Amino acid sequence: MFVLKLSLVILVAAECRSQCRDIKVASCGAPPKEALDNLHEAIKLWQKNAEFLGI
Repeated sequence: MFVLKLSLVILVAAECRSQCRDIKVASCGAPPKEALDNLHEAIKLWQKNAEFLGI
């Protein structure tokens, strides 16, 4: 099993937007905690897709 650890910069804006520019993933939600939770889910889906594609 191959394990890859990533350190990502996550930004949560006052407009309840969140993004991770390192992997070009973004999400939104209100309040900001929901935006962050949604971004975490989007990053997990990005990871699964990257594994599937062999990236």
